[in-house]
Amino acid sequence: MTFFNYPSVDPNNRSASQYAQPGLNHAPEYMVSGMPFVTSSVLTTNVLKIELPYVTSKLYFHSIGGTLRFGFTNNGVNGTNYYLVNTSDGNFSFDIRCKTIYVRADTSTVTMSFCAAMTQIDRDRYPLITGSLADPITGKNAFNTGSMDFSVGFNGIG
Repeated sequence: MTFFNYPSVDPNNRSASQYAQPGLNHAPEYMVSGMPFVTSSVLTTNVLKIELPYVTSKLYFHSIGGTLRFGFTNNGVNGTNYYLVNTSDGNFSFDIRCKTIYVRADTSTVTMSFCAAMTQIDRDRYPLITGSLADPITGKNAFNTGSMDFSVGFNGIG
């Protein structure tokens, strides 16, 4: 049965004590305050990939001494699909679900402080985000591969 194919459930031990894990649309995970993930880095124009242990509910950025770029794919942050956070913006935050972000300095170097409010949703339950993937049969820009791994792609990502 595919119901038992996600990482936290042992298919050899299907007791009544095993319960379904929260997924991306489990609203209570976004209603409570998130678990913290905090990091700071001096960024150059080389991309830094930050992989978060869980799916986020909110992201916070603070830029010191310059402008930083962030996005959701390497191509996006190096191309045209990124968001700028300036030193004058103070603390920038927004509600978003993601498991990986890409950051870099817009020019030269910048110091970044980053905090994520994380849900308890496993990162494995979040789709692959891409700007270049489409279903080879239907041509649609989002599809399920028939397993727990699925992809979402559209031009605004990267």
